[in-house]
Amino acid sequence: MRIAILNWSLRRVGGVETYLEQVLPLLMDKGHDLAFLHESDVPSDRDRLAVPRGVPCWSTSAMGSDSALAAMRAWQPDILYSHILTDTDLEARALAMGVPSVHFAHAYHGTCISGRKAHSFPTPTPCTRRFGPACLAWYFPRRCGGLSAVTMASAYRTQLRKLALIQRHDAVVTASEHMRKEYLRHGVGPHRLFTLPYGHPGLGTYELPEPPARSAGWRLLFLGRMDALKGGDALLAAIPHLADPLRRDLCVTLAGDGPARAAWERAGRVLQQKHPDVKVEFTGWLESAARDAALASAHLLVVPSLWPEPFGRVGLEAGLWGTPAVAFNVGGISEWLQEGFNGHFAAADPSSAAGLAAAIARSLEDGAHYAALRAGAFQAATRQSAEDHATRLAAVLDQVARAGSAGSTADPQRPRVGRDEAPDAR
Repeated sequence: MRIAILNWSLRRVGGVETYLEQVLPLLMDKGHDLAFLHESDVPSDRDRLAVPRGVPCWSTSAMGSDSALAAMRAWQPDILYSHILTDTDLEARALAMGVPSVHFAHAYHGTCISGRKAHSFPTPTPCTRRFGPACLAWYFPRRCGGLSAVTMASAYRTQLRKLALIQRHDAVVTASEHMRKEYLRHGVGPHRLFTLPYGHPGLGTYELPEPPARSAGWRLLFLGRMDALKGGDALLAAIPHLADPLRRDLCVTLAGDGPARAAWERAGRVLQQKHPDVKVEFTGWLESAARDAALASAHLLVVPSLWPEPFGRVGLEAGLWGTPAVAFNVGGISEWLQEGFNGHFAAADPSSAAGLAAAIARSLEDGAHYAALRAGAFQAATRQSAEDHATRLAAVLDQVARAGSAGSTADPQRPRVGRDEAPDAR
């Protein structure tokens, strides 16, 4: 099978690119031919994806959209495997080629004006509305985005078109049941939706690592984009609520970058001034080896997201090192975090720093319980490998490609996978 991958960047920007770097060689190992079409090669300060040797890559920014699409067409793919594209015109032109296509919905594309699926006022709260004209009335009162009417109108039109494009794909893959339900509510038929959870990169060769040393106290880790709805400020505000035995010699590491970093750094400095026994450090983005080192040395991963995370893959990554997690129960997080097994939930209605502190304390204050959480985190992370994911993904891609080939004379804008034809991949 000839699979053309479509994504906006060829750089390791976030979780989507980490996923692609993991799954591409597995698909090649199964005998499939791959190609990669991308919009740009930015940001320049991030490493390029380790695309397997021999995979042709076409950049629309370097070649122009016409030439890149012509090269992909000449390559004669059996199926398009689409991820994040920022250029809706490019996506529409790719779909117009008439090649069967599968879209991986990593985020809330086409289901929210801002893509954040959360209100920011009066307090950050996940949004459960179906995307549509009524969202325009809520945009300013609930601070769904900025305060520009022009931006609101432009973003609304973009997301409306994005949803229409997603509905044209023959199948849509999600990593969580939460996201599957999101696209069901937005008109994607159940026979075209498949839930394929992420898997760990090994092949069953992992063993539970030894716990990090306690000589320097407890180490808490935040790992991700530094945006207000990611909740880093809630983590910092939770520290004073911890009892002295836990707070003493505590190190809080925030790894990543983003628009909220400066504000979080100011809050971190204030926290250290009031509590000299607490250390707060900001590392910036971490590449693979440094990221693994941070996860391995942390005693607890804190995922304080206030928006409904589509999945929260970082929790499983931490589990490979035996690092349990605490989080607010939002979005797809409950599909990998089990209360009392591999971590604890903080109350999320409403979310509060005190509630987050209580979840942190429950995880760390009893040695035997913490050891059980470490074992649970490792077990949860190793239930499914990336190899399992790639096998199920290949089955979906193959079935969609076969159904599309059989119905190649049909209207290319109509889904071609029927209810009885779709593989059972949930």
